[in-house]
Amino acid sequence: IQKYLFKILTDKSTDSEYGYSEKNPIKVGSPVKRQRTYLSLLRDSNGNSVSFKRIESCCPYPSKKGMFGMAMCDKYQVELDGETKILYLTLYDYESPKIPLRFHSTKDFEK
Repeated sequence: IQKYLFKILTDKSTDSEYGYSEKNPIKVGSPVKRQRTYLSLLRDSNGNSVSFKRIESCCPYPSKKGMFGMAMCDKYQVELDGETKILYLTLYDYESPKIPLRFHSTKDFEK
């Protein structure tokens, strides 16, 4: 059912900070499994799955759902087209997830 929630992952962000900055994390909501589901739907420029590894919980950002008006991000190391990228995701808030710049989704490669 988690993958179903992201089957609509077709919107691409035009914001260069989206997902690449702790100030503008990808808001996938809870549970934490949604982060892995979201990342598993991202593709490189050839349509291949990207590999990812959670590095740490870090980087408070303003949120009504967090303690004292702040919530935390999870920092992921993602391999994209031979380069290491850092993406910031959060489970505290939810906004319809978009695809960060330079990434693609499974939908881009469906026939």
